Amino acid sequence: MPTVQVRARAVRVFTRPRLHTWSIAQADPAQVAGEARADYERELRISALGSLIEASCATRLWRRVCCYEMTQEIRRRSPGRRLAMELALQESMR
Repeated sequence: MPTVQVRARAVRVFTRPRLHTWSIAQADPAQVAGEARADYERELRISALGSLIEASCATRLWRRVCCYEMTQEIRRRSPGRRLAMELALQESMR
């Protein structure tokens, strides 16, 4: 009776990029406080996620994960910052 060999696949674990503590450390030298500091940290995270998406070694899954995180960060922007970005986009499309 022949035996069938089955290969066990290694389980791949994907986690979200954790950039929150990194962005706080990066923003420490900046002389901003309050909501401006939170916006500055958020912009740092968005920029870092953009770099991760554009990396040559990024897989499609990793790009989707980073894209989702970037979308969440963009939605968390303060209303004033969001308005400024929308006005800048409208101005650039003229």
